[in-house]
Amino acid sequence: MPTKHALRRTLLQRRATLPSEQWGAWSSAICQQVQRLPVYQRAHIIHCYLPIRAEVDTLPLAHHALTAGKRLVVPIVEQGRPDLAHSWISGIAAAELEPGTFGILQPRSMQPAALVIGI
Repeated sequence: MPTKHALRRTLLQRRATLPSEQWGAWSSAICQQVQRLPVYQRAHIIHCYLPIRAEVDTLPLAHHALTAGKRLVVPIVEQGRPDLAHSWISGIAAAELEPGTFGILQPRSMQPAALVIGI
């Protein structure tokens, strides 16, 4: 049985070699599935990562949430910190986001958010 590290490495390699058309189709399908979830439809606040490399493209989901009047929070990775910060964002336009740690998109202007998790 492969170790967790070996399995993760294998899956990341497979994901990185997906044809862009397949990656785009799967990303779109995932975002549409989330939008159909009753818990998403009822939510007033959404917490969503912004993608890097070959991760699921969540930008359409973030855009949908904002245009539906939901408030959006994104995680912020800070170099050298084991935990994540969180920030409200009001848009996903290029002028509002910039690459942060590891090239992950984050708001140009941080608006710290404290999260209370409840479903």
